[in-house]
Amino acid sequence: MMAFMSSVRTLIALCSMSLILGSCAATSDRSGSTIHADISAPDTTALRERADEYFFAGRDLDRRGMSVGALACYERAYEFQPTSQTLRDIVVERYIALGRTDEAATMILGNHKSTDSLSDSDKRLLTRCYAGVGRPLEAVDLMTGIKDPQPGDFGMLAYLQESTGNLAGAMAALTKYCAKVPADDDAARRLGILFIKLHKYDQAESVYVAIAGKHPDSANLIDIIANIKLLKSDTAGAESIYKTALVADSSDPVAHEFLGRLSILHGDARGALMHYRALLPQKTGDSTVIRRTVGMLSYFVSLPDSAKFYLSSAVDAAPDDAQSHMFLGFADQALGDTVAAERELRKAAEIDTANVEAWRVIVSLCMKQKRFAEAEAAAAVIAKIDSTKALSWGLLGFVRVQAHKYSEAIAPFRRSVSIDSTDGESWFQLGSACERYSHSASVGIR
Repeated sequence: MMAFMSSVRTLIALCSMSLILGSCAATSDRSGSTIHADISAPDTTALRERADEYFFAGRDLDRRGMSVGALACYERAYEFQPTSQTLRDIVVERYIALGRTDEAATMILGNHKSTDSLSDSDKRLLTRCYAGVGRPLEAVDLMTGIKDPQPGDFGMLAYLQESTGNLAGAMAALTKYCAKVPADDDAARRLGILFIKLHKYDQAESVYVAIAGKHPDSANLIDIIANIKLLKSDTAGAESIYKTALVADSSDPVAHEFLGRLSILHGDARGALMHYRALLPQKTGDSTVIRRTVGMLSYFVSLPDSAKFYLSSAVDAAPDDAQSHMFLGFADQALGDTVAAERELRKAAEIDTANVEAWRVIVSLCMKQKRFAEAEAAAAVIAKIDSTKALSWGLLGFVRVQAHKYSEAIAPFRRSVSIDSTDGESWFQLGSACERYSHSASVGIR
């Protein structure tokens, strides 16, 4: 508290001194004309001493965290020494930090008629003013006009160019910065991202390979390089990177997930299952998705018990996931539990009403049990969902034929052949239905 009061007294004394000096310098009569004081104005030395007093008072207030009072002192110091570049820069920096960019810009420009005549350091300060008030294009012009650019100037120019949407300009500036500051990995990463955005994948790969050389254990960098190879359509290269990663760390989750996805693309369900199983103890945040994937893959490789185990777990964790319910239904069907299978498939169709695959299996289950009315209802749902598919109408017609509803089967078969006139099966079924309905004359009519 004593220190605070001491600082306040210092500030009050200095302000009082400035008022005295100001009143001694000049007064005005009622007409507004200036009446010079009897005593002479302080000499240059005295002004410098006063500026020093305010400057050191400002430093003292800064140390005490009294930034507002400190700025007032610096402003007064600058008034006593208006030619001091140091004092001006301190005040300008404070104005910029406080968002008083208009005042800062006015001080920087001074008597300059254009920004071309500003020094490099003033252009940097004015750039910060313009960037802070949403004038990036003017800021770019200032930065490109710096005669002796420093590494940080290229970094700032890259940021400004990117903010204006000029990715090529940002790339050029950041390339120069990275050449001058090769140790800045964050900047190199930004450069790699710019190369990717500009579809310069070879350059992007080179940048990330160089960074990875410094951080050989970074799984994230390995993942980025592999994905760049995929962007280059170099699937084999990406696969090689991840296989090498697994040699170094057999539990690498990024490598297992990538190779699992790649195996699925190649139709290798067993290979995919091996990689996704390796993720189970690791990917806790995505465990439901991983369990569902392991369950689905288990079904595809004819392991229904394993499929049921993992899919039941996935359903418990995400009861509104239609895919999990559907594949659990498939697993139940493979295990011979048709009641459980139909229950899960209907749940899947309830969650995702456009799930044609689930409805098709429901039709099949009902047909096997000769529950033709339920099968027909399910087939009608499919025809409504996929009304532009010949197969959907053909299925509805087939179910009605099996239920001996020949007259009602004719319309869906006609709809099927109108969609696909090359569908020989529908033509045959149409003729058969007509014949059975005693419309033999309709056989062969297209």
